[in-house]
Amino acid sequence: MSKPIAKLNINVSKINKDFLFEGTKGKYMDVALWDNKDGRDQYENDGMVTQDVPYKMKQEQPDLRGPIIGNFKYPDGPVTAMKDPAADVDDTDIPF
Repeated sequence: MSKPIAKLNINVSKINKDFLFEGTKGKYMDVALWDNKDGRDQYENDGMVTQDVPYKMKQEQPDLRGPIIGNFKYPDGPVTAMKDPAADVDDTDIPF
């Protein structure tokens, strides 16, 4: 069994129910993960979780932002979790 990429901690009391939407198999909520600018914080969190604003609402109110609903951690730390596989490619002999 593989490891999770990140673990989320969500405060469900902060979820804006107006931002939930019906899907074919139930109610859904879109979220976004934002890395901390300065790396891990004092609680070992790597970033925050916000609730996304539905597209239609964002069109009507461009400045509307979703609430911060929690935090997340990369189990193996942000460097290994976010490593770019292309960074290991040696491109010094590419002729263009």
